[in-house]
Amino acid sequence: MTSRECPYDCTFCSVTAMLGRGYRYTREDRVLEEIRHYRDHDYIFFCDDNFAVNKKRTKNILHRKIREGSAWSGPPRSGPRSPTILS
Repeated sequence: MTSRECPYDCTFCSVTAMLGRGYRYTREDRVLEEIRHYRDHDYIFFCDDNFAVNKKRTKNILHRKIREGSAWSGPPRSGPRSPTILS
């Protein structure tokens, strides 16, 4: 988990009702350090409430992750998505 909470208040989602409306995250270097700890695993799943809230941060983490190798997935927000992040 690289972040908690979500700045959106979607009617179908319980995150803001349970945790409040905000967004707290772990710095990029720390996220990659934690991922490296599990480098023997072929797959990483980000279980954040909304992994792609901060597009710049998400791109930085994923670009660095792709360079290091291994597959990943995570739950994005339902709505407009960046083609760059999806690819």
